[in-house]
Amino acid sequence: MLLAVSSLGMALCSVIGEALIIETGRRQSNDQVTRTISTFCAFRKITFAGMSYLSSVLIMMMPKQQLFLMCSLIPLIVVVSAFFIVEDYTHPQLSIKEQWTKLVNFVGKPEIKKPSTFLFISMLVPSAGTALFYFMTEELHFDPELFGRFAAIQAFASLIGVYCYAYIFRDCSIRKLFVWTTLLVSMCCMLSIVLVERWNLKLGIPDTAFVITDSSLLQLVGEINSLPIFIMATRLCPPGIESSMYSFLWTAQFLGLDVSTYLSSLLTYAFGISANHFGGLVHLIVFCAIAHIIPIFYVHLLPDTIPKTMEDDETETQPCLQDAPFEGRGTPTFDSDAAEQGREM
Repeated sequence: MLLAVSSLGMALCSVIGEALIIETGRRQSNDQVTRTISTFCAFRKITFAGMSYLSSVLIMMMPKQQLFLMCSLIPLIVVVSAFFIVEDYTHPQLSIKEQWTKLVNFVGKPEIKKPSTFLFISMLVPSAGTALFYFMTEELHFDPELFGRFAAIQAFASLIGVYCYAYIFRDCSIRKLFVWTTLLVSMCCMLSIVLVERWNLKLGIPDTAFVITDSSLLQLVGEINSLPIFIMATRLCPPGIESSMYSFLWTAQFLGLDVSTYLSSLLTYAFGISANHFGGLVHLIVFCAIAHIIPIFYVHLLPDTIPKTMEDDETETQPCLQDAPFEGRGTPTFDSDAAEQGREM
């Protein structure tokens, strides 16, 4: 119950912050929006990196009750600081009924349903992450401090991915970028076989160094994979329902992630993997790596480019989401690859 309340509070704070980013982006060009979102993600990744490592160290140094008490001070600071925020109301306030009607009408447009459907499908892919976690704890005997170090390094890898997109890939086709990063993620997932089979030791690579390299590469590519969807969502949201519209798009993704968790559990059982037996782990990794390619066949649901202008009540979505030519629509064929979501291993 306490975890549910805590998650609800974090979700509300996150939605408010993201709505403010969307509102800011309404007055900016695509390049400015990309920089704004990159800065927002950068601060979030840096904070996550610091807190992940700090919590993993503190949990070995003090009782859990004291750690929870210390962590509760941060939300308290947020509550106090909220009273000092000065809000600038730039739009007339809508009633709940008006917001609901506006949201339903906008969600009903094909240009919104297609990206939402794609977000759901992209997160349906099963993952071997949980099985690998138990392999690392039961077989490799990794301790909490090491996992905290992994999380911190992965966060910095995500930060690099954010800036790679912002300064290198921001003008690329969304569809082609997703295809190539997806293929690369699939190949990176295969690298976990090296760890499970212990080939890395034969190559003289320690387990920790290999896991850090593998997981960091996945995080970096996954961030490049997912950031265009974030920016596109910013451009799709109409005025007045920024947080609701953005939440709807990401709800589709998180719903897919929940289904993926159940699929992953069923596959883990089907391959005979348990806390003491990892004989089928290699087969599970191969299956999940191949399954990562499935969303490519639905990439035509995404617009080829990010809309140049924000949506409003009078503007139709079709012009700004006009499909661009793309080879192999529906069943893509390419000349020559998020994950989470960014999805780990």
